[in-house]
Amino acid sequence: MIRFSPLHPRDTPELLELWNRCAPYDPLTEQLMREKVWGDYDFDEELSLLALNGDAPVAIAHAVVRQLSAERRGYMKLLGVAPEFRRQGVGQEIVLKLHGALVRRGAETIRVGESAPNYLVPGVDTRYDCAAKFFESLGYTKIGEATNLTAPLAGRDFTTDISDSALGANGLAIRRADANDRESLEKLLKTYWPTWNAEVATAMSCDPRAVHIALKGNQVVGFSAYDGNNRGTGWFGPMGTHPEFRGLGIGKILLRCCLHDLQSQGHARAIIPWVSPTGLYANQVGATVDRTFNRYEFCLGERTSTEMSQKATTE
Repeated sequence: MIRFSPLHPRDTPELLELWNRCAPYDPLTEQLMREKVWGDYDFDEELSLLALNGDAPVAIAHAVVRQLSAERRGYMKLLGVAPEFRRQGVGQEIVLKLHGALVRRGAETIRVGESAPNYLVPGVDTRYDCAAKFFESLGYTKIGEATNLTAPLAGRDFTTDISDSALGANGLAIRRADANDRESLEKLLKTYWPTWNAEVATAMSCDPRAVHIALKGNQVVGFSAYDGNNRGTGWFGPMGTHPEFRGLGIGKILLRCCLHDLQSQGHARAIIPWVSPTGLYANQVGATVDRTFNRYEFCLGERTSTEMSQKATTE
């Protein structure tokens, strides 16, 4: 008989073994497991479940609720069922339990992955064919696609010299951010990219700070970051330039500064996630498409859990 219990840090070795069997394209380390689950500032024990057959873990599910400007939205961050227990109703049962808990917390919709600022993937990898069929059987709707790129780092030169660019002529400087830049950086983010603030704050907490900035006097007019999410994996982003300062090559130099740092950490490649369009990264650093994801959403108010269960059972 299947029983359910909350995810607990003491169970991390067993959770890792289960997850890495379930999700071969998204392997986790202990550090990443802790970051994705208990390190999420919206962690909720009732939204993090382990299914057990006796004492053996057979399924894992982890969700969060984010308060957005217009709604409260749920996100299915992790979902995996041991291969030998698939098509036995375990995945359906654990998802329905999470749906009920999400409704009680006021969530109107739920999406798979894409739980920025702390997320593992921006959707369902197209290679997980059974996962796509599973979500669609429960009434999830495909709402788009997302793409991750990778840029090769090994043996490449990412040093920069702004004297050869338009930056110096326009009174701009590029350097690593320090504590004194925090206020100006946060002002830029609040104005143009408020949803990126948490990721950039995480990057600013690294030692050395994993944020490079472009300055006009004391004003931050551009930034790039890395290790703001999935730390230690070669994860680049986010990056942005003030609209009035675009077209001067700021993004190109900031990008190369971050890739130089990731190269120095020993990474052979950088992951550039959730990208559209891809041209900048392809042209400047030879980035190529590495993964494609389908994005799914379910409107929790559209159907009751009973209706979902009946649909999944008959399909």
